[in-house]
Amino acid sequence: MDKRSKIFAFVKETTQLGQERGLVERSKATKKVKQTTQGSYDKVASTRIDLNHQDCGRLMDGVSARSWHTVRAALLHVISQKYMAARKACDELQKAGDFDGAGIEAMIARRATRAYDKVEASERPKLTTQRATKRRTLPRSDDWQALVYEAASEAQKEAIAVMWVSGARPDEIERGVEVKWVEKKDTDAGGRYLMVTIQGAKITETSGQKTRQIVIDPSSASGQILAAHMGEYDNITVERGAKRLNKDFEAIRNKTGFKTSPYSFRHQFSANLKAEFGPDRADEVAKAMGHATTRSQGRYGSPRQAQSGKTGIVMVAASGPVKETRSSTKYPGPKTGASLSNRPG
Repeated sequence: MDKRSKIFAFVKETTQLGQERGLVERSKATKKVKQTTQGSYDKVASTRIDLNHQDCGRLMDGVSARSWHTVRAALLHVISQKYMAARKACDELQKAGDFDGAGIEAMIARRATRAYDKVEASERPKLTTQRATKRRTLPRSDDWQALVYEAASEAQKEAIAVMWVSGARPDEIERGVEVKWVEKKDTDAGGRYLMVTIQGAKITETSGQKTRQIVIDPSSASGQILAAHMGEYDNITVERGAKRLNKDFEAIRNKTGFKTSPYSFRHQFSANLKAEFGPDRADEVAKAMGHATTRSQGRYGSPRQAQSGKTGIVMVAASGPVKETRSSTKYPGPKTGASLSNRPG
């Protein structure tokens, strides 16, 4: 077999390996990542990925339990980009008749698939102290919800958009969440807003809200996403089975590298709302979360996990009153001057 034939065979095999790992689809999704997030990922990857050597670099070696998810997401993100860049360079060199150069780029692409496998197979180290709740596993990124949304299929995106803006539970999505345009003239700016109406899923005589409404500014980051799903309609009902939603996230986790679930959106929603509203408005946080007491919100995201920027929430209302509890005012405030994407891993 001559050199050209060997290169063709090697490239064909490498392409198949990339397709099996979904590197092409993942690379396409990375194009919609914010520039700041891309910069953070590049910085992490620059000291850990080296496709000029057979071992592919340090990769996940020495990563702590607390930064494991963040580093893993960054490496999978950048590896897919490096794979596509090498494949593109390989194709161009083949067309130019430079088969030696094409062979080098094909080898880099092959090492990218090897690096991907190593990162995928890595196991998170054990924590020195046990974490009490799932809320502490939220990705350290200001736009992780956007990355999850972009990784989702078209059939999954509506439900994810609703969870993003409202923190709705999977069981509540299954019951059907109404989204409609409303005129809100009593706000400072006035204008057209999105109202999300949720039928509560965890209702007893002493807990939960039968219904709650959250009014969203459509110009906010999450509001823009939800508004895009309205199309020409004044109102829509978003439904997706709770089990189906949990199944959706199995594929989404593989694409993003984040260990997220539908409840991750609820924890982040709580964290952002607490940071923006503060303890003096704990009753409004409770209404938005669908709680009948302010104590219940203590089980969800902390203000220290809040993302930068505003939630876009204009107003919240619930069908029942909220009982004040002493513990509701004790959650810590947000750290000043640092968004999650800028915190050290």
